Amino acid sequence: MKNERNQVAIDWWLKQLSSMDESTMDNGEDNALLKRLMLINKMHSKPLNDKDKEIFSTKLSSYIDKEVERDGYCIISVDYHPEGILAELSNELDISESLFPIKTNMWVFKDKIEVRLGYNGNTEVIYQA
Repeated sequence: MKNERNQVAIDWWLKQLSSMDESTMDNGEDNALLKRLMLINKMHSKPLNDKDKEIFSTKLSSYIDKEVERDGYCIISVDYHPEGILAELSNELDISESLFPIKTNMWVFKDKIEVRLGYNGNTEVIYQA
């Protein structure tokens, strides 16, 4: 069963996986051509179906609960490729790496979630209990 904190985290990641916004392609370089090429690659990637979204949601929620219970927080991140749990889910569900926002971090605590989208993104609180 997903709690409110986990649902906010899940919804944020699912939104990023379907976003065609250039902010998801911010690697710190001001290169319009590179961003357009990444956007084209993303547009040609298979979107998640409802079954995969449910599996993604359930497994990510379980991971968050386990990590926060054990360590008091968890980090969910993408450098140029998904890392940790996102890499596992990408492999298991055959999610194209091009769908993930690059240079992105999410910090999940018991009562707060912070995210930074892209290399030049600002850290923002998206959940506070």
